[in-house]
Amino acid sequence: MFQPPAFHLKPDAAGLPPLLLFIANATVSIYLVSGLNAALVRRAREQGRAEAAARHNADLFRELNERVAHHLQLVAGVLSLQADGEPEVRVAEALAKASATSLMLSRAHRECSGRADELVEFLPAAG
Repeated sequence: MFQPPAFHLKPDAAGLPPLLLFIANATVSIYLVSGLNAALVRRAREQGRAEAAARHNADLFRELNERVAHHLQLVAGVLSLQADGEPEVRVAEALAKASATSLMLSRAHRECSGRADELVEFLPAAG
């Protein structure tokens, strides 16, 4: 501990250019690393916002598909009721076919919403 240091700063002209080069390299390195770090922080923040927007849009899309499925199921029920009371055979068949098509479209939308085989009960609650 009481020995003089093995290396020390040489204030002569021969040691000045390497010292200036070291300072310049260190400054550029610090600038680049801090810039890259700031860019990574910005990217992480933007990615978080994009993921939140994507989740929100997916929820809206599921809700839309669920509502469309409900309406198509309701239309299919109305068409089926209309077909049951129709005296004309060809009209009744066309209404039944339209009802079946509406139910198929309802199932497709329900699959998009994540609830494939769930039917909506439109009858009034017993009470």
